[in-house]
Amino acid sequence: MLHQPKTAALIAYDADLLSAAGRARVDRHLRYCEACRDELASMRLYESLANDVKALPAPEVNWDKMELALRREARAQSRAVSRAKTATYAPLLGIAAAAALVAITVSRFGASNDVHEPVDNTPVATNTQMPVQDDGAEVRGVVMAAAGLVHRDSLSGATLSVGDTFSEGAHIISEENSELHARMLEGTGFVLASASDVTVTKSRERAVELTLAKGEVSSQVHHLGGEERYLIHAADYEVRVRGTRFSVKRDADNVAVSVDEGFVEVSKHGEVLAVVRAPGQWGSSGDLLARASGQVPRARGLEASALSWPTLTLPAVPGIVSWIVDGTTAAAVGAFALRVSTGTLDVVGIDARGLEIHASYNMVNEGAVLDTAHLFVRPDRNVEPRNGTIEAAAVRAVVMQGMDRVNRCYARWLRVRPNLEGHMRLRVNVGAHGQVEDAMLNMGSTEFPQLAQCITEQVRSWTFPAPTGGSSVSLDVPLDFAAQR
Repeated sequence: MLHQPKTAALIAYDADLLSAAGRARVDRHLRYCEACRDELASMRLYESLANDVKALPAPEVNWDKMELALRREARAQSRAVSRAKTATYAPLLGIAAAAALVAITVSRFGASNDVHEPVDNTPVATNTQMPVQDDGAEVRGVVMAAAGLVHRDSLSGATLSVGDTFSEGAHIISEENSELHARMLEGTGFVLASASDVTVTKSRERAVELTLAKGEVSSQVHHLGGEERYLIHAADYEVRVRGTRFSVKRDADNVAVSVDEGFVEVSKHGEVLAVVRAPGQWGSSGDLLARASGQVPRARGLEASALSWPTLTLPAVPGIVSWIVDGTTAAAVGAFALRVSTGTLDVVGIDARGLEIHASYNMVNEGAVLDTAHLFVRPDRNVEPRNGTIEAAAVRAVVMQGMDRVNRCYARWLRVRPNLEGHMRLRVNVGAHGQVEDAMLNMGSTEFPQLAQCITEQVRSWTFPAPTGGSSVSLDVPLDFAAQR
């Protein structure tokens, strides 16, 4: 697709709506893109002219002269209709003449004192049609990575593998512990999560639309031009993209959105409900939680050269629960295949304890399969996993997002024990991938096991950013509950 100025991104850039990282990317792009520099200059010139026009006083209408002109035209139309009664097609011609006169007088209104505007309200049939939006030629999606079993449709049982293509209308279903990375255009693609179902409703040069039936799809989208669009349909909701990295999750009629880069617009039946900017989340209800900030995966193989990369397959290895290859993470329940650039790769396997097992692999040929004999534990790794860290801001974001459900637990049991209040401490053990492995509530002098069970069950559904510097981390979260009186 030919490069076009990314108007939406430039509008956000000029209005100072981008994050610091997003603004830096646009700054770099503007240094080398003359088309986008010209577009930005044109936008600013247009805004300046528009402001000048707004400052001008509105023209005054001479209503006396307009009324006189209408009376003249009414008399003229009456005479014209009378003369035409004997002609076979006269009524139609009179209507056409009146329609033409309407167009002429409207264009001249305000430019001349001699205004002519007909008062004949006879409807005129027209053949005017709305222009059809040109979305460009159809493009085929390409599978760039696949883990486990991902089906092309629900009936044939055919599976998708790395290098397979799919067309507009494709129905893609992932099984448990399986996922797929797909490239739609250069810089644009999606990741279908485990146990998810999506249909590629539209796949065109300037328009991509996905319909999510269940599960989660994460998208990475290049900055769109004015005529381009990327949409996710989920239940009654529509998520419209303006160049971003985001995820949409669906469970029945509930939808949740998480944005890590850029911003998206969420609407329902044509009404805009929210504009979600990074880092941010939105949900249609509190029953479905969006991904935590910083956890939206990047789609694999969106670079210009990625279609020519060879494929590497990692077989299932006993004890390995997940793989990390060139920044892409996937479950290791079955084989994991992905396209990778040539050269030396550091392949990392994670075991159930969070211990990292590495393999250094020189990727040259298509269809390579990792020899598990190459896997080794790095000498600088302790046998026992080390404790890691998570940034305080990231912890706060996850906790604040989950507090709504915690408060529901408290409100529920407060009806049973009206004097239920006090200081409590929540201990959360976070695993190597950000999952909550255990949660315990120390209630101090307040003993109420039903409340503790309700809260810890909710906390176990939280997802934090993966710890850095180690394989796990323990967090202490203070909770103070007090009944409103």
